[in-house]
Amino acid sequence: LLGTIKSLDELGPISLNCTENAGTQIHDETLHCEWGLVSRDGWSIYDDTENYCLGEGDWWDGDSNSSHNVLDADLYGFFHGSDYKGALQDFTTVGGKIAMVPRAASGVWWTRWFDFTDGDARGVADEYRARSFPLDV
Repeated sequence: LLGTIKSLDELGPISLNCTENAGTQIHDETLHCEWGLVSRDGWSIYDDTENYCLGEGDWWDGDSNSSHNVLDADLYGFFHGSDYKGALQDFTTVGGKIAMVPRAASGVWWTRWFDFTDGDARGVADEYRARSFPLDV
C-alpha cells in the first residue's frame, strides 16, 4: 500500500506514491515519504540500511562512521499475505513498541455553543478533576 508523508501543508491533492513525489519540498524540506509496511501483494520489504546501527563496542554512537551501514544492506521481509495486523505485530516485535504520548498531552477539546457563567466553567473543571483528567500538563 502507499506510504506516508511528513506534511500536507500547502500541497493540495498529492499522491502517496513515494516514487512520484520524491522531489517535492515543503518548508525547505523533503516530504520524507515512507512506503507502507503492508501490501496487497502479500509481502513487503523494509529497507533500514540508511538508519543507525550499533557501532564499535556494540553501542549507539551517533553520527560516527562505525554507526552506519557502509557495506551492508539491512532489509526486513514481511510475508503475511492479507494478514495486515500480523505484519504490524511482527514489525513491532522487530522495531519495538511505538511511543504514544498520554492522551492528556494532546490538550483539551471542549466547547459549548451557548453562554455559560463562571459557575458553569468551574463545574466543567470539577468534572475533569473528578475523572483525574488534567487540564494542563
